[in-house]
Amino acid sequence: MLLQLPLNPSKRFTCYLALLYGGAFLCVALSGMPVWLKILSCTICLFTACYAIRKYALLSAANAVITCIRIEKDQWLLKTHAGDDIKAHLLGNTWWSRYLLILNFQTENRNPRKYITVIVLDDMLAHNTFRRMRVYLNVESHA
Repeated sequence: MLLQLPLNPSKRFTCYLALLYGGAFLCVALSGMPVWLKILSCTICLFTACYAIRKYALLSAANAVITCIRIEKDQWLLKTHAGDDIKAHLLGNTWWSRYLLILNFQTENRNPRKYITVIVLDDMLAHNTFRRMRVYLNVESHA
């Protein structure tokens, strides 16, 4: 069974990440740390937020996975925004719920082996594709 997941950018996930990092930014800014440490921490928080939003929510970073294609059992082809094709295995610690999939992959032909996480909210895929992926994960976890 060919299963293809063409991911779309998520406005909702962008808002979630902005809220999460905004809260962290606010906590650091209101803490009793020295000013130089606040500036350093807030700068790191800002760069991390920008990276996470570009990679996981907007899918515009060069290494952002934009398509996942199941080739064979537990063997997937991941396509990145930069145009790279990465062969990987879907790991058993993948997690899913009604609104969220966290897909954990391990690359094949790379030294050292690399782990790639793909976070998928339900608004990043067509409804039927998201449902099919949840069913696939449920069946594979019991096999």
